[in-house]
Amino acid sequence: MNIFEMPKNDFEDAQKNPKEEIAPAQTNELEETAEDNFSDLVMAKIKEDRQKELRVAEATQARLDAEALAALRSGRQVETPKIINSETGKKTENKKENSLEQIKQEWQAFYRKVFGIEVDFSQVEIPEHEKDFVLPILMAKGLTSQQIIEKWREYCPVADTISGAMTGDFEGKIVSERSCTQDSYAVLVQDLAEVKDGELKNFSAEDVWAESLATTTLKERLVYGLKYFLETGKHLDQESVTICAGSRLPNGKVPTVSFLDGKVLVILEASDKQANNYGPRAVKTKEAEKNKQKLEANGEAEFKLAA
Repeated sequence: MNIFEMPKNDFEDAQKNPKEEIAPAQTNELEETAEDNFSDLVMAKIKEDRQKELRVAEATQARLDAEALAALRSGRQVETPKIINSETGKKTENKKENSLEQIKQEWQAFYRKVFGIEVDFSQVEIPEHEKDFVLPILMAKGLTSQQIIEKWREYCPVADTISGAMTGDFEGKIVSERSCTQDSYAVLVQDLAEVKDGELKNFSAEDVWAESLATTTLKERLVYGLKYFLETGKHLDQESVTICAGSRLPNGKVPTVSFLDGKVLVILEASDKQANNYGPRAVKTKEAEKNKQKLEANGEAEFKLAA
């Protein structure tokens, strides 16, 4: 019997008998067994998750090694980032920043393998890293929203309300701040799995437009999410929703992208949509970088003239 359930007199009698006092209660044994079983389940789950992460890392390392071997055979020198420590067999962190040439080669390989298209990013200007803007997205010339969505469907289900709202080819009907119709280009974004952790959390598309902020377009978010998924096996925005304020439709609505219940959701929302788990993803563009440099140069010249 549990001592906390015993009447006071019975409890005092039990205290007088040393044997009864130290005898383990059956309920305690059951509780200890349950705790042990729970601990075993937790450790098994942790081990399983670590094994999955290691398998993904091993596959990524094999891909990088194969690309490096192909590069060497063609006469190019490519430094392969080590994701797996060859001595311990464990996943390691590659802290060395990739060169611009490596970044371009990586994205060219992505478009070649995933979309089956050859892209030359040699002339594309990538903005310089600034604060949290460290992750480049390179957009291939001629890539369409429908093309990306259909490619997504090869890997997982997609719930797409844009296709239903607009008949036929809707590429020319979506107005975006940046377009890869004529030329390839690059932007930088913050390395965030969830948009709710970004600096524009709770911003609506109208808030972004009012402040003339640069944010991701629909195509940029879809490509970014696809590359992220293929490299990590995980999805962006499983707990939040990216408002693609860099794009808008003729009816004034804006596309949003997220992942829920095993599906990639591409949903139209009102431009004033505002919620705790909604938000745009800020981007840094080369154009903005050049404009900033011009303003700084003009400011410095005016200062010298005034002096």
